[in-house]
Amino acid sequence: MRGLFLAFGTVMLAGGAVGAGDIAAGRRFYEAAEFDKAAAQFQLVCRRDANPDACYWTGLSYERLGDTKIPFGCSTSRKAQEYFAKAAALRPERTEYRDALFDFLLDYADCSRSGIRQAAQMLAATPESDPDYPRMRDRLQEAARWNQSLESRLSNFFLLVPRVAYITAAWPAAAFGSPSRRCSDCRNPALAEAGGRASAGTQTGER
Repeated sequence: MRGLFLAFGTVMLAGGAVGAGDIAAGRRFYEAAEFDKAAAQFQLVCRRDANPDACYWTGLSYERLGDTKIPFGCSTSRKAQEYFAKAAALRPERTEYRDALFDFLLDYADCSRSGIRQAAQMLAATPESDPDYPRMRDRLQEAARWNQSLESRLSNFFLLVPRVAYITAAWPAAAFGSPSRRCSDCRNPALAEAGGRASAGTQTGER
């Protein structure tokens, strides 16, 4: 029986060593800005060992990878939320995991309609006695104001587009210049003047 326990302990230690080695490899990829390889490496350990540190670094790697794909990185960045949430769920007492998820929801609110709402739910679940509560509250308020301002600007823009189209359609054709004049003449004042004199001469002859 003692031999069985020793064998089991050896396997556990070996597994821990392998996990640590995988995390170290992932850190090297991350520091070399090879975020896709880092994400794959950390993700392996997160899924295999339910290692909260590996899940956290998976989130960081996907976050940075998404940043390199702007303005098309939202689908990649959203994967970061999943792994920050896993890390926070595995070790809820680790405030750095919670803060990473909270800040991600606010920093990437433009990638998710529910980001600010989810961050508000996290703040509501945080005791006001938490040392980080004031920072979280201020960040949420700032993000909410910015998001509201952005939505207002976008709304005004989309209202302006049909108005511009209507006004443009109502303009007389003369406002866009005579179609009989060549653009090369419009750009060259001498040719435009000569064309004007020729046109005037033709009209005089016709009279």
